Amino acid sequence: MASEALVQLVLGEHVHRWLDGDTGRLEERPTGSDRITPAELANALGDPRRLGDWLDYFEIQVADHNWRLVLAEGWPRLLPGSLASATHSLIRMGHAVRALNAAQTPTRVAELGQALGYWAARYQPLAGAAHPTGRLTATQALDAVPRVPG
Repeated sequence: MASEALVQLVLGEHVHRWLDGDTGRLEERPTGSDRITPAELANALGDPRRLGDWLDYFEIQVADHNWRLVLAEGWPRLLPGSLASATHSLIRMGHAVRALNAAQTPTRVAELGQALGYWAARYQPLAGAAHPTGRLTATQALDAVPRVPG
């Protein structure tokens, strides 16, 4: 992600130096121990012990299906837990999607799967998060929020 950000900021000449300093901190990809099935999605969500399982799950999903369909199905389920890991997984997914929109390659498709897998394993919704049941549109609801005086 950092390398891609440097390139996007037209600072590509700094990528090699950054990689040289960061490579030693990289960890091996965790391996899965139990396959996640559609019936287990909700129970496995947010379980960091299942990180390898989530990586395997999304690796298969993006390999077997159009990445856009996997994303369209996955992100609404993951969005309530987007603040986990300091939004790292959400940011990683954004980088992957930007790269895929520029050119679809197997490496970029796999990166999207990795981003979704990390997000699912680190999923952590905010305590007391709202579960909307009202009938207002988003605009009506925002208009009803009291304004803080200047």
